[in-house]
Amino acid sequence: MAVKAMAAMSVLTALAWGFPTMSFAYGKSHALNEADTNFVRDDLRSLVIDKEHGKMYTDGKPVAKRSYKQAEQYCRSLKYAGFSDWRLPSKEEMVSLLNNKRRDVTVKQAFRNVLPEIYWTSTAASHGRIWYVDFDLGRYSKRKPREDYRLLCVRDRSGND
Repeated sequence: MAVKAMAAMSVLTALAWGFPTMSFAYGKSHALNEADTNFVRDDLRSLVIDKEHGKMYTDGKPVAKRSYKQAEQYCRSLKYAGFSDWRLPSKEEMVSLLNNKRRDVTVKQAFRNVLPEIYWTSTAASHGRIWYVDFDLGRYSKRKPREDYRLLCVRDRSGND
């Protein structure tokens, strides 16, 4: 009962302050018509392919959190699914993975192993900070590069992939 009361109170507080209420159903879309068909999963290789932009993302077991430099180095040295040209995704590439078209913030439906946490991007910001994407709250901002966050790796697909 206390949990329901707290939830009702937070909704009332949000409404009183003019904040939209959101619920975060992570990972899967609830309606078939919301699936982004440009993102296709390759279960055999634990990859997600963005057909529209010619990208391939790793989606295996989540990698341990790392500093920005360690995340960049990890992707550059990664040999995965027969490829060795991986890199840390840009801010724009990571933001494209968010599914904000509905009330619940999710990651594109093809991903199975992205956690509702903060992930590094490769995009530098002012004052020595780096952009990140938060797959829990559906936002992005800047942080100091020494902090430890999750990572995904991406590569540009060639005509043979």
